[in-house]
Amino acid sequence: MPTLRTLLPALQARDVSRPAITCYDRTGGACDGERIELSARVLLTWASKAGNALQDEWALEPGSTVGLALPAHWRAGYWALATWWTGATLVTGSEALDADLVVTDDPALAADAPGDAALVTLAGLARAHPGPVPAGVLDEARELATYGDRFDPLDSPGQGAVAWRRGDGTRRYDDPLTGDDRRTCLVVGGTGGRHTAQDLEDALDRMVRAWCGDGSLVLVRTTAAGTGHATGAARLPAALDGILAAERAELVRGRDA
Repeated sequence: MPTLRTLLPALQARDVSRPAITCYDRTGGACDGERIELSARVLLTWASKAGNALQDEWALEPGSTVGLALPAHWRAGYWALATWWTGATLVTGSEALDADLVVTDDPALAADAPGDAALVTLAGLARAHPGPVPAGVLDEARELATYGDRFDPLDSPGQGAVAWRRGDGTRRYDDPLTGDDRRTCLVVGGTGGRHTAQDLEDALDRMVRAWCGDGSLVLVRTTAAGTGHATGAARLPAALDGILAAERAELVRGRDA
């Protein structure tokens, strides 16, 4: 039975040349129209770099907490993998901003973090954050690439250790997971231009299912109608059939559906 403890070995053992995640941006924002696809090999490289940053830059280890204050996005996927690779606890939802390290795309949240923070730029080809970076905050787009492509954790979580604190409870490293061998598609919609913590958790759920099985996820990011991003929202229903056909993916719902 797969678990979060065995997630990384399962991902490494599969055909790493195949897609692990494909992300469409239809939010009407700066990244609108972007399609990013990561093979398992590339995803693991990003997770290795983030893992090395967690371990070397911030000395995080089992028992440490990493808060994800990000929208549902492919970058959230490799930060989650890196957290579990180090044996730390991922935190999403309202408690994410109290973690030892806060990973966010919002400069204000990064500046107000009680501990350390990393500022993420969502654009696929970004080489630096486009605006001011608060003092003491890591500019992920500029600095993460400098970390190593191989990661060797110094420790592993103990029996009963919590892997993920989320809005609906906790997931332990040894809790059984349900793998998914399909190519699935999840559509997430934001409110007021921001995705919710539930969107993030739903997307991470689907990533985990695909990666502990032999599947992959197509993540379509949009905004709800009437939020001020009408361009992306209005064209999604017509475009979704085309995305599903092109990706040969099966539409699924979130929240353990």
